[in-house]
Amino acid sequence: MERVTFNECDNVIYLNDDDIFMDRMNAYGIFYLKVSNKKFWTKWSKRVFILTPIGLRFWKHKKEKRTKSKYIKFYSNISISGLENVIENGVNYLTFQIIHQQNFYTFKSYNIDFFSSLYKMIDSRINNKSFNNYID
Repeated sequence: MERVTFNECDNVIYLNDDDIFMDRMNAYGIFYLKVSNKKFWTKWSKRVFILTPIGLRFWKHKKEKRTKSKYIKFYSNISISGLENVIENGVNYLTFQIIHQQNFYTFKSYNIDFFSSLYKMIDSRINNKSFNNYID
């Protein structure tokens, strides 16, 4: 179990790998982001995220170090790909992409049930649909 702090305050939660927690309007947890080094190689890097009604913030959790976070606001210049089910070496995971300006963010998780619900929440916010009786 990993201890995760939010911002620079005293809010602390404990997360296992691939934990995703959701309430009616927000979600937080851990997923994987595809990262690359000058287009020569790619790998999956674990990220902690918070989904709010207006955006998605995610960062790499480094103990005792300053964290840099990325923030994707849900405006009209953003799009989302379809949810893809991938089986690799006998392991099943879900993946999707968010295209924001000229950046492509590819996410994956092994938590099939909650990740598909997270995808629906993000899709509804990007495309202004209702989700769990909440309308942007």
